[in-house]
Amino acid sequence: MTKRLAMLGALMAVLIITWLLVDDTTATPVAVQPVFAPAPSERVESVRSGALERAAAPPEVPAVSPAPEPVKTAVGERAPDPRQLAVALTQQQQAWLPPAPTDLVFDLDGDHRVEPDEQARAAELLERAHQFAGNRSADGTYPILKPDFRGSGRLFRAMDTDADGALTEREFLAFEADSIRELRRCDQNADGALSKAEFGHLDSRFDYLDEDHDGALYAWEITLMRGRGKW
Repeated sequence: MTKRLAMLGALMAVLIITWLLVDDTTATPVAVQPVFAPAPSERVESVRSGALERAAAPPEVPAVSPAPEPVKTAVGERAPDPRQLAVALTQQQQAWLPPAPTDLVFDLDGDHRVEPDEQARAAELLERAHQFAGNRSADGTYPILKPDFRGSGRLFRAMDTDADGALTEREFLAFEADSIRELRRCDQNADGALSKAEFGHLDSRFDYLDEDHDGALYAWEITLMRGRGKW
């Protein structure tokens, strides 16, 4: 009897242990997910939405500084003084620019300086140059081309010192300045004209050089005679 009870107790213990093991292995596991992570479907949808938004957004264009506006000259505004542009010009082009009152072309005494009295006389010489162009050129302006020169070829060649076939205002003024120096060399009373006594040569020669027959020789007459080769 005691042996049977022991066997029954052992059998019952085996059944209880077996039941516990089966119940533990068949229990449904609980999936633990972090509360902050979205579900896989939500992540796919979020990625898809972001891609669509980026595709729909216009591409960013880098800012470009606007090009500077070109400098415009207002209507009626005076053009720049040609002398201000002379630095960029060639020597030949510079010779065609109108001279300033301080230009050495007005150095009448040959001391390589333009004194105040020489500057004051610049307007007179420029007016004389203007009259010369009006009488000797087709359009009354400089430069005067050789085919358009109204006068002897000898006078043109005498004034065209660089022999380029174009007489500039500066060349005329330089030639005129040389005539004034010749006049001053003989003008004893410094009145700007030569009398027969100051001329010191034959009266017949004086009368020939005196173009307007007023009894005095002036710089323009000396210029004319130098051009003819008669001085």
